[in-house]
Amino acid sequence: MSESLTQIIILNLNAAEHTLQCLEAVTRSEHSSFHILVVDNHSRDDSPHRIRAEFPDVEVITAPDNVGFAGGCNLGVRHTLGANPDYFFFLNNDALVDPAALSLLVESGELEPRAGVFGPMLVFHQPGYIIESLGMQCNWKTGRFRHLHSGLPIDRVPPEILSRPYIEADAVSGCALLVQRRVIEQIGGFNEDYFFYFEDTDFCRRAQQSAFRTLLVPRARVRHKGSATITGINPALRVYYGMRNQLLLFNRNEPMENPAGRLIRDAHIITLNLAYLVFRSGLPRLPALRMWARGISDFYRNRLGRFHDRKGSPDNG
Repeated sequence: MSESLTQIIILNLNAAEHTLQCLEAVTRSEHSSFHILVVDNHSRDDSPHRIRAEFPDVEVITAPDNVGFAGGCNLGVRHTLGANPDYFFFLNNDALVDPAALSLLVESGELEPRAGVFGPMLVFHQPGYIIESLGMQCNWKTGRFRHLHSGLPIDRVPPEILSRPYIEADAVSGCALLVQRRVIEQIGGFNEDYFFYFEDTDFCRRAQQSAFRTLLVPRARVRHKGSATITGINPALRVYYGMRNQLLLFNRNEPMENPAGRLIRDAHIITLNLAYLVFRSGLPRLPALRMWARGISDFYRNRLGRFHDRKGSPDNG
């Protein structure tokens, strides 16, 4: 029996060095049946040329504009869906995949027919194994979410968790996300209203609402550089997208009929973002506060997708 065909989709934006390292790692995967597509999200440097030169067997296409994470992934899906892959593997270009990771993820898909979305254990790209995420937990009533076991050394995680073939999760990170083709055929791709941040959690939630399970596979490991893919994005814009899109995520996927409950949850989300901005973000206070307020305003005005300034110009990220 041949291995299931997996279409790997990697986004690049002005970050050829990271993409080349990502490709170097993923091409060593033990899973042998895969194709790789790099979607260049309208880079302003020579990224497409460098990637084609060093990996001539990897297909590279260029988006007509910066269409964000959701738009770039969707472009890749449309470009490759005709090849009828069994799975799509969406991979951040600052992620380094262990050789066995993709095989382990696909194996979980073969064993669990009711599951449709799979993620590996994410560890920080540093010496040792410090966990970034063992899946996400979302409280749809309060608007809180968190990455499970984040910051813990791997040897402090209970062995009974790490030894499981998979763990049920509310969501898994889009940093390394395996999706069965039938999920995309049923629910569509990523929601481009988000542009950047929370589109992965939205996708997992929509899949679950269509009866597909989301699984975290602990034995599959991916090292993540974390901030590498967002270093070229204005930090204040990250505040904007985080604020607006967290409100969008919870209100769109778990609308509350009770207006008071909805107002309390929104206030909780807004306060959590403000507390993070003030006490933990380390960003210049005034620009960040302006974009925090703009994110709130744009959500309630239904101004979604890519950020545009008051004159209607898009951000330059």
